[in-house]
Amino acid sequence: MAIILLSTIVLVLGLAQSASVGDKLCTPTLTELKLPMSFPRWFGCALAMHENLAGGLIGGAGALFAAWLAWQAVMRQINAPADQAYEALQVELEPVVDILNQYWRVVDASIKNRDWRDNGFGLLQSLHPRVGQLRQAITADLANRLDPVRHRQFKKLMESLSWIEQRMDRTHPNNEPLWFENVRTMLSHFNVFLRAFDPVAAKKFRWRKKSRVDHRSMAQHSETSLKISSELGRSNLSQSNEA
Repeated sequence: MAIILLSTIVLVLGLAQSASVGDKLCTPTLTELKLPMSFPRWFGCALAMHENLAGGLIGGAGALFAAWLAWQAVMRQINAPADQAYEALQVELEPVVDILNQYWRVVDASIKNRDWRDNGFGLLQSLHPRVGQLRQAITADLANRLDPVRHRQFKKLMESLSWIEQRMDRTHPNNEPLWFENVRTMLSHFNVFLRAFDPVAAKKFRWRKKSRVDHRSMAQHSETSLKISSELGRSNLSQSNEA
């Protein structure tokens, strides 16, 4: 903000100086300055030659800067509860993300080596805390103090955590051939929502194999369908014209 105000003062003084016909005291003009040492000398001279204008500019810039500082202070006070709640949730999410990362490593290994799936499932059952206990480690009431955008992101994140819980509480993988693949899909959903809520925490999943998940809005889904329908319509019309 200070740089913008100072630049405005210099620009206005430069325009005023360039419009002063016959005034050679403050040469070179602002557009002719080449050496860094020339600017302070020109700026001091321009202030002296346009004292009233400079005084008004500096006074106005000072008032705007003070108002900006006051506004920043008010916004910090308003946002303080939301920021504190967000930081608290980040702290509570950290061990949750760590244990999910361990689960994900086992899932990736089990998918890569199908002969190891029984061992992988047994290892998942032995890890603690269990997925069903992870949501209990997060104080969901803190989300009520978040701003609307983060509150929605947190709700989607917790929803995806429940998907993982539901999937991992299902029957033994031998009764469901794609059990590990489905768990990976649920973890991939969680990763997408975590990136939106806490991008730094989501970096812990950067080495994990992700399933392809589609989080496009209904409008975006409809747009794809409309585009395909439009292309088919043009193709049918072209074929009928050729016939």
